[in-house]
Amino acid sequence: MNTLGGAGASASLNGANAIGTLTKFTTTTGFALTNTLGLTVAGPVTDGASIALTATGLVLAGTVKAPDVALTASNGAVTQSGGGITTGLLSGSSTGATTLTSATNAIAQLGAFSSVGGFALTDGQSLTVSGTVSDPVSVTLRTAADLTLNSAVSSQTLTTIATGAITEGASGSVVATTLTGTANSAAFPRATVATLADFTTTTGFSLGDTGALSVTGTVTDGASIALQSSFGMTLSGTIRAPSVTLVAGMDPSIGGGISQTAGSVTAATLSGSSGGVATLTSAGNAIATLGSFTSTGGFALTDGTTLSVTGPVTDTASIGLTVTGGLSLAGTLTAPTLTTTVSGAITQPSGSVQVTTLTGSAGSASFVQVANKVTTLDAFASKAGFALTDAAPLTVVGAVTGTGITILDDGLTFGPAGSLVAPGGTVQLAALSSAGLTVGGGSGITGASPITAATLVLG
Repeated sequence: MNTLGGAGASASLNGANAIGTLTKFTTTTGFALTNTLGLTVAGPVTDGASIALTATGLVLAGTVKAPDVALTASNGAVTQSGGGITTGLLSGSSTGATTLTSATNAIAQLGAFSSVGGFALTDGQSLTVSGTVSDPVSVTLRTAADLTLNSAVSSQTLTTIATGAITEGASGSVVATTLTGTANSAAFPRATVATLADFTTTTGFSLGDTGALSVTGTVTDGASIALQSSFGMTLSGTIRAPSVTLVAGMDPSIGGGISQTAGSVTAATLSGSSGGVATLTSAGNAIATLGSFTSTGGFALTDGTTLSVTGPVTDTASIGLTVTGGLSLAGTLTAPTLTTTVSGAITQPSGSVQVTTLTGSAGSASFVQVANKVTTLDAFASKAGFALTDAAPLTVVGAVTGTGITILDDGLTFGPAGSLVAPGGTVQLAALSSAGLTVGGGSGITGASPITAATLVLG
């Protein structure tokens, strides 16, 4: 039989049928057709309860409409050349690819669907994924409104496109080698994604990854981007949003750091944490404010624009800030070593520096908060003035240079290589408190003077 059409209360045609084309067929309480050949659905096929179509391959060219639609291609692909599917629930399987990309599709829920060679679905309304969707090659979900993932979606490449919000419900999960897409907003709190490629949103993007995450694409949002990985995080793409939060090594038993091998981060505010070393050293970074950031084993940030640190910023080994422009320290920085390499001026309007060793260079440097605690001052080159207010006994172990140098401290000593050098300028040493200034542990300066200046002012 080449063509089948008809009408009835219900139809159950599950024998060894050999039908080429299914034309108009209308039923009320259920329609089921099994076909031993490839089947073209010219339609319209409508039912008040359910439609189940099984063939070696399916081509949908007309309308298929029922509360429940199941499509099965037992030895081939499911494709859609025209028409549209209108249903409350779509499910099925194919041994080949499934491509249902008509803009007139109106599908409320996508149930269990498995395919091989690629799965693509376009929906003209909000879509909820309520069953397991899997394909070893790719899954593409495109909706004209919201996309809600309430079940598992797995593939090598997952593309999610929505004009509204993408959300992952409590029972949803995403497993993909590569995630990409666009939306008004997107939240994937329980994903297992190896690579985040291009993703564009407007009002918020968040990804919580159960493994290690590599960001290779351009990820942009008009409000915020939050990336979390249980293991390490590698950044080689572009991340751009007013607020960027990076969290890596959330699993304390494994840890993991943040590494930037290429690309850039552009943000009004950057914050985060790392269970290991955090290295954000791309010259293309453009960060206005560094907020709260904790790391282990070393924190390094390179910024191509003026930076304000509101913190707190803490690390167990070192903090390194390399800035093209000025550096404003308004928060607390805590680490054994702080290195500031700044082309402009370093200012400290508030906060404190809590470090064993301070070193670096700047156009000028002013560390003037009384809460500062610096034990060792190593080499520091300032093109203009250098000022340090310090509440801890200080040992100068490297060459500190500037047009003028001011140190306020109650206890000052010099190591063998320590010196204060302000040729033609003034070096001022004064007490921070009423206890008074003690130099050299009370013995003053002995031997060759470590101070070079036109004027030395004590007190």
